[in-house]
Amino acid sequence: MVEFQIRMPPLGHAELSMYPDPVDPRPEVRLSDPSGSSKLLLTSDVVVQDQGESRAIPYWVLLREYLEQMDGLVGEFESLLRKPTPSG
Repeated sequence: MVEFQIRMPPLGHAELSMYPDPVDPRPEVRLSDPSGSSKLLLTSDVVVQDQGESRAIPYWVLLREYLEQMDGLVGEFESLLRKPTPSG
């Protein structure tokens, strides 16, 4: 299942096309409003893409990126927990 949302100014229209490849759907949006005031969010069981991404990103790639960053985040969180609290 693929879901998408497009927000546009009043009286605008859009054409959305994509390939039936669940890993690389290559969505293309053509808008009647060239101002860039529209937003796109495409999600499926496998990928996610918004207007800031040139290609759909598989969820496992996002998960790998989050896990790679986790070591640094855990260390930073631990150091914050060890800071003394100001007495008040």
